Amino acid sequence: MLLSPVLVTLAAAVKLTSRGPVLYGQERMGLDGQRFRMMKLRTMGMDAERETGPVWAAAGDDRRTPIGSFLRRFSLDELPQFVNVLRGEMSVVGPRPERPVFVERFRQTVPGYMLRHKVKSGVTGWAQVQRAARQYLPREAHRVRHRVHRALVILARPQDHRHDALQGALRPERLLR
Repeated sequence: MLLSPVLVTLAAAVKLTSRGPVLYGQERMGLDGQRFRMMKLRTMGMDAERETGPVWAAAGDDRRTPIGSFLRRFSLDELPQFVNVLRGEMSVVGPRPERPVFVERFRQTVPGYMLRHKVKSGVTGWAQVQRAARQYLPREAHRVRHRVHRALVILARPQDHRHDALQGALRPERLLR
């Protein structure tokens, strides 16, 4: 309900700056490989993949609409996915759902890739959180976060191998280095 004025404004911007529908539904694979239509605000021109086939968008992609770059930069094109959350097809946080053509490629080339389909797909995922952290956290905070993560990895080691490594990882002078 609170997002309604924002969505109406964004939808009007999409409609006023390009031809075609405001919303774009794209087939994705989620929990247990179930296919569903993920909703987004349209950021590309009509039939953007007609000549190329399925491809990921790239920085400076000339297929984007005038407002599309702005929407993608701030992930505003993702807001309609909360409809998918309300339908039970996605959760707020989880692995990002991918298109079936890419799922098949990753299944064959990335060991353990299909494990991500054992949980419900999310509007936001680990990669987005990490990207935001790298962009917006001060450098020192990022280093501390990295060191704490390293310490947690060391804690997962067998008891007899972790003491010395943990001592080195958590020294205060190394946390801020």
